Amino acid sequence: MDTNDKQTCHHVVSFRVSDQERRVLDRLASATGMNISEMLRGVIKKMGKSYGEVLSDCACDTPARAGESLSS
Repeated sequence: MDTNDKQTCHHVVSFRVSDQERRVLDRLASATGMNISEMLRGVIKKMGKSYGEVLSDCACDTPARAGESLSS
């Protein structure tokens, strides 16, 4: 994400992972060509879609309206 982007995220979510979980995250990031933050944003979008939630106030992406796909 471009740090000069007007829609830069301002919140930080932190959680602890084991060494094994970190290795998995690193491998997934490498395999997908994304960084871990990008991957986790994708997971959030997919989870929101799966549960029918609308992430209308997310400053990091284009807001979706009810009934629209949350995927890019």
